[in-house]
This record gives sequence, C-alpha cells and structure tokens, in this order.
Amino acid sequence: MRSNPITSWSYDKLKQLTLPKNHRAIFDGFEYVWQSKISGVWSRHYILNFETLRKYDSYLLFNISRWATEINNRDSAMLLKQIKEERVLESQKRRELKKIVTIYKKPLKKLKKIEMILEVGSSIPNKEIYKAIGLSKTQFYNYINKIYKL
Repeated sequence: MRSNPITSWSYDKLKQLTLPKNHRAIFDGFEYVWQSKISGVWSRHYILNFETLRKYDSYLLFNISRWATEINNRDSAMLLKQIKEERVLESQKRRELKKIVTIYKKPLKKLKKIEMILEVGSSIPNKEIYKAIGLSKTQFYNYINKIYKL
C-alpha cells in the first residue's frame, strides 16, 4: 500500500475522475482532444491530442485504473488512521476506568470517593462509571446531587 498520494487531486475530484461518464474525446477536425468534467465543468484534461480514439481509450483506461488504485489507497489509509485513533481513545478510557475503580477502593467516605471520581472521569459517561464501581443508578445520582448541593 502506498501512503503518499500519486496525484494532487482532492478526494472528491479524484472520485469524479474515476467515472468514465466524466470523460469525452472531442474531434477538432484533425485530432481528438481529451476533456474531463470536474465539478460540472468540462475542461481539457491532457495537453497533447490523440490521433485515434483507440489511443485515447487506452490512456483513459490506464488513468482511470491508476486513480481508482489511489482512491483505494487513500480509503485504506483513512481507515487505518480511524482505527488507530479509536484504539487510543479506548485505551485512555480503560485507564480512566482503572483510576476510578482504584479511587473507589480507597478507604474514604463514599461522598468523597464519588467527588474524586467525577474529577478523574470527566470524559466517561456516568452510566459506565456507576456500573464500574458497582453502584445503582439512583445511589450514584443521589451522591452527585449531594455533591452539587454542597
């Protein structure tokens, strides 16, 4: 898999280039001119003209194949990046849950424990917190209400 892009086209424009309907060969009286349609605008795609349609077709098929390969490479690179980011977030979440459980095991009053837990586990939903420490939903929210009333 190739990590750096082959072309400088944006993802959307490259996607448009892979569609054969966005290409055409116009006969100018002498040779064929390759035009491509990107963002709804037809423009000259290749600086040289083609003597035959067969040559144009071979260039077109070769480039469409190359662009499709690049799109696949970009897609897989984006997918790998997303997976890595999700793994980092999951590991952070696991570490925070571990901290929460160790705080809850400390010999302190429950109200103080919950207060410390709320400071540490700010990114974790309350449901996961009270399940991790073994409290019921009502008990947990009663403690939270007591903390915020103080």
